[in-house]
Amino acid sequence: GDLARYRADGVIEYVGRIDHQVKIRGFRIELGEVEARLQEHEAVREAVVIDIEGPSGKQLAAYLVTDTDPSNDPDWQTTLRSTLRDYLKESLPDYMVPAHLVFLGAMPLTPNGKLDRRALPKPDASQLQQEYVAPQSELEQRIAAIWADVLKVEKVGLTDNFFELGGDSIISIQVVSRARQMGIRFTPKELFQHQTVQGLASVAKRGEGGGLQIDQGLVTGEALLLPIHRHFFEEDIPERHHWNQALLLKPGRALNAEHLEQAIQALVVHHDALRLSFIQDASQVWAAHYRPVTEQQAILWQSSVQNEEQLEA
Repeated sequence: GDLARYRADGVIEYVGRIDHQVKIRGFRIELGEVEARLQEHEAVREAVVIDIEGPSGKQLAAYLVTDTDPSNDPDWQTTLRSTLRDYLKESLPDYMVPAHLVFLGAMPLTPNGKLDRRALPKPDASQLQQEYVAPQSELEQRIAAIWADVLKVEKVGLTDNFFELGGDSIISIQVVSRARQMGIRFTPKELFQHQTVQGLASVAKRGEGGGLQIDQGLVTGEALLLPIHRHFFEEDIPERHHWNQALLLKPGRALNAEHLEQAIQALVVHHDALRLSFIQDASQVWAAHYRPVTEQQAILWQSSVQNEEQLEA
């Protein structure tokens, strides 16, 4: 149950318990590996990493004990957080860099003297916010509103740090997309470089600019096969329909059938691939055909059963 690694000098180094493995955004992460990297930094005496629920799913939270009393100097905390994030990025991928770095005077312990993970405090983004300075310009106010909405915090000040509020690389993409919908343009890289509303507003651009514009109008009728389509039909596959996929979803509460069908219909209209079928002509040539929305068949069937046995029949 232990995780170890060979160092360059041939020594086997203990990393941590292998049973502390989590899955974040599809990536399996050994928490012990992140803890080991943190403990290699000269400023860190103890480190514990856990997974928590964040604004966009699970995130990593690191709890750190240092030789300096963390409660006395908020500016020191901010500087060390930035330093540790940069340090981790030198050897770990972005998805393994904790979204939260929480400083503690000591780790909570059980009566037996073991680490009490359940007693670790939940990261509170509001405690990491700087003294509130209201955004001044319209651009600053819009950026702050986007951050507050995506990060699920009450308000964002001019000097608050995006990553200390719980932001990460995935959430940064959401912020960029939301901003573009409002006519504000900046890149994820610029958000990483300018981590406050004030800093980001200094490099963000208004308007559509000269970026690529994508026509998202409806696609209907016949179309040429994409390379992946051609490859599929060139292969000798006896039962092509076996590639169809089915997925069973169990809602946690009762659904309104009319509203559900409207939502599915909206997806079908927006995503042309959901109206795509393939037709083979008399000469055995395959073509792609996108059905018009007006020809869309019923997409929601309802069946009522009295018990689970009837459902599985």
